[in-house]
Amino acid sequence: MQKLDATQVLLLRHGESTFNQQGRCQGCSDESVLSEKGKRTAVLAGAYLRHQPPDVIFASPLRRARETAEIVRATLRSSAVRVVLHELLREADLPFWEGLTYDQVRSNFSREYRTWREHPDLLRMGGARPVADLYRRAGRFWTEIRPQWAGKSVLIVSHLGTCRALIGSALGIPAKFYHRTQHSNGGLSVLEFDGAEVNKPGFCRVKALNLTGHLERVLPKLKEGKRGVRLLLLPSDGGASTRLLDEWKADFVTSTEALNGENFYPVDGTVRTGVVIAPAPSLLSILMTAIGARQQDGSRWAMRDGHISVLHYPKLNGAGVLQVFNSPVAMQTGERSTA
Repeated sequence: MQKLDATQVLLLRHGESTFNQQGRCQGCSDESVLSEKGKRTAVLAGAYLRHQPPDVIFASPLRRARETAEIVRATLRSSAVRVVLHELLREADLPFWEGLTYDQVRSNFSREYRTWREHPDLLRMGGARPVADLYRRAGRFWTEIRPQWAGKSVLIVSHLGTCRALIGSALGIPAKFYHRTQHSNGGLSVLEFDGAEVNKPGFCRVKALNLTGHLERVLPKLKEGKRGVRLLLLPSDGGASTRLLDEWKADFVTSTEALNGENFYPVDGTVRTGVVIAPAPSLLSILMTAIGARQQDGSRWAMRDGHISVLHYPKLNGAGVLQVFNSPVAMQTGERSTA
């Protein structure tokens, strides 16, 4: 049977939108457009990708994603790269919430919102299951485009939920862990699919998740609020750089053996930042537990020396959120994050 060549996929969340600015739920609403900051973000992403442009750009047809894709394409300065709008890349459909602020959603749909946060795969709205349906769409997208673009570099411009679903469906991470990864506006993730037989999914690995260094931002903002513990995972044989630890202004430095949430969690409602230095396999085990990935799938996550990954635990003994995976340390020594 015919084999496919390896395919590199870059996932880009659209730039900041007007609804992002206003704290409103977007879903499949097309009223939201890019803010000026969002347009600048798209330019920065395009400039970062210019040295190795993708062969094609797939984008959600919703305006905030479509605008981002067009700005990226223009910044690439490559007439050979075209933008293809694809319906399967639309955001999760949340018709009852779209246009409302999240404060209004929490107040007017308290029971449904709790389901959304705690069991997103079970949320029902208008006879549909938005998150479960989104994951099914993501799986259909992979089945459709991978044979057509085998051996190529593909850029996908979409939405927060769609990025989560695309990664989750490719790696076999259940939809119930939907909230366990963060995707910032303009954040880039990199997947690689090994060659496989036609009509078979192939092996997918994550090379990076939610890179924001190209946006002149050292670390992403804390999506779940400025509280709890943020862990910077540094693969090392023990020879950590004191200069880098000073740059991060860590509140504590520890190993995986000494890591204990109760000892490090702040009691004053603030956020503490800690650096965890350990061999990659030990750090990877913590990371995969946090996001709901199976331990036997560790080979899908190529944690690299000289790179950091970031986990945020907003609540003591609560679920973790993977903010960054495999960001080069060289990107982490510039301007401080505003988080």
